[in-house]
Amino acid sequence: MISIKDISKKTGYSVTTVSRALNNHSDVNENTKTIIKQAADEMGYVPNLIAKNLVSGSSKTIGFITNKLDQDSLIDNFAVRVFLGMFELEHSYEIILIHYDSKYFSSKSFDEIMRERQLEGAVVQGFDEADIFVKQAYESKYPTIFVDIGFENNTTSYVSSNLSKALTLGMDEIDKAGFTDVAIVVGKEATYITKSWL
Repeated sequence: MISIKDISKKTGYSVTTVSRALNNHSDVNENTKTIIKQAADEMGYVPNLIAKNLVSGSSKTIGFITNKLDQDSLIDNFAVRVFLGMFELEHSYEIILIHYDSKYFSSKSFDEIMRERQLEGAVVQGFDEADIFVKQAYESKYPTIFVDIGFENNTTSYVSSNLSKALTLGMDEIDKAGFTDVAIVVGKEATYITKSWL
């Protein structure tokens, strides 16, 4: 694997200058940057993101944590659609998907999962409000966004489904189909979404 030291040897510039040029610092002149970047390309240099993140103190990584992945219907799964939708937003963060399997993670707290993966924040989806993991996330110092869990404080916020619009669309379809007897089936009584329906 090609390192900054290898590029330094090839170009004759110091390791510090090579590093600053590759990171596009303004105190390195454009001609020097061009020489160093060209050498890096020719040598097949790939930056070590882990080392870079350790130096900067920022992982630029967000975890999308869900416990609702259904192996039989991944394409239609709501969690997967929310996860994929995050990539449509303009941001400079990497996003990793973490399937919270209680058998594996039961001994790990929210903060432990965040530290182990060097995550800067999380999106938490698919949990009940009463879940201990949600409580840990709510009380954590890590910035967290809950999906369809109506908790909010200084470090957390939430987004939820547009239930009013969903109800209107659903009732319009039922009306078009000519049905007159309608029942609405909701989830667990304790969940934010169910409370919103009732």
